[in-house]
Amino acid sequence: TNLAGDIALGANKAALQAAQESGDEAATGRLKAERAALEIDEFSRRAVAQPGDVALQIRLARACYRAGRTDQAIESFQAVVGDPRVALDAHQGLGACFFRKGMMPLARRQFDAALELTGGVGGDRGKEICYHLGLVCEHLKQTQDALARYMEIYEIDIHFKDVASKIEALGA
Repeated sequence: TNLAGDIALGANKAALQAAQESGDEAATGRLKAERAALEIDEFSRRAVAQPGDVALQIRLARACYRAGRTDQAIESFQAVVGDPRVALDAHQGLGACFFRKGMMPLARRQFDAALELTGGVGGDRGKEICYHLGLVCEHLKQTQDALARYMEIYEIDIHFKDVASKIEALGA
């Protein structure tokens, strides 16, 4: 049942918090790895039982991504990318996965789709996606495109991450 999984995740969360508060780095690392495995196992089990639960599929995809299981994360994001309720999360997640794998043209397409779904750079999510598009452009050696992305953010939020130094480094 879901209750057993919830209890295991809750116990891990409490132990992780205690380890972090005590400064026990070894235990913290072990418990984070344990949590990732617990989440993947639990969300995978639930996804089989509830195949139409797209929010659960996103949780599974994110857990896989955090655990470094990038291909499994891609599979989970792809399973729900066509659902308008989670399309933004799925496109952003796929962009992150493809970026991690060094597949920059694919990452760019996914981040472009995600940015379109946010309605632009205005909010925090839009700035985050636009920033990642700048990083993709940098990796593709498309300096002017990267600069344009960072300037979109700078225009509305001068303090967002390191956009000011990125703009300076790219020669604006």
